[in-house]
Amino acid sequence: MPAKTGFCYKELEQDRVVCLVPSSSALAGKEIVTMEELEQETILACNPLNAPAAIASLQSQLLNGRPAEKVVYCESVEVAHCLVSAGIGVVLLPSILSPNGGDLAAVPFAGGTQLSFGVFYKRKKGNRVLERLLKAI
Repeated sequence: MPAKTGFCYKELEQDRVVCLVPSSSALAGKEIVTMEELEQETILACNPLNAPAAIASLQSQLLNGRPAEKVVYCESVEVAHCLVSAGIGVVLLPSILSPNGGDLAAVPFAGGTQLSFGVFYKRKKGNRVLERLLKAI
């Protein structure tokens, strides 16, 4: 996590990057998906400003040099889920945002990129509400 002056970070969960594919895809049966295996796939690109930095970076690598007809831009994760279900493309997402089952398969993405989800907060002595919140989470 980047250092934030005067702020603390409490990690709530670690996660990994997965490639969400249609369950009918040949990629669905794989134990792990590599960057090279996605070269011929249509990539569903979610807004990088709303994505974890690691996923935005991987998505940028996937899009670099890819023909325009092999990229579909999505406004939200929910739209990406629908487009994957329809067989239009594949998307990289945190596993917690990737349903697995039915017409979707979440396959681990090579590289072992770990994602950290948590909260930043400004430490303030005597802030009982903040102390209770941090204990609860």
